[in-house]
Amino acid sequence: EQIPRPKECYNNPKDVGGKVYETCAYTVPPAAASLYTISDTGSASCRFMRATMNSVPVYHSSAITSHVPIAVHCTPFADVAEREKAVPVVDTGELGPFRCNRCKGYVNPGFSWAAGGREGVCNFC
Repeated sequence: EQIPRPKECYNNPKDVGGKVYETCAYTVPPAAASLYTISDTGSASCRFMRATMNSVPVYHSSAITSHVPIAVHCTPFADVAEREKAVPVVDTGELGPFRCNRCKGYVNPGFSWAAGGREGVCNFC
């Protein structure tokens, strides 16, 4: 009884999908317990990544006095709602995604490129 529970804040119970949110718009994400439909327009959906804070304090002193930890809850295999489009998947073919020949690490933002983009330089090796 004393454990706090999120309010069931449904926007409009008559709507099957609830309010539509676009991922490219700078809006506060919907409450986790509400009915909503995500229109994926480039950024990660809040079904897959949800932060503990909607806006991060600018100053270090503000972050210290707020006592709110900054974290992101990642759910990469979350179910997509009925009215939402499926997540696009890249077909890399038989060879799979580009990997380092030595350590077999996958290409990542730390990779650098040489020979005009024809060779990858692994950041792990």
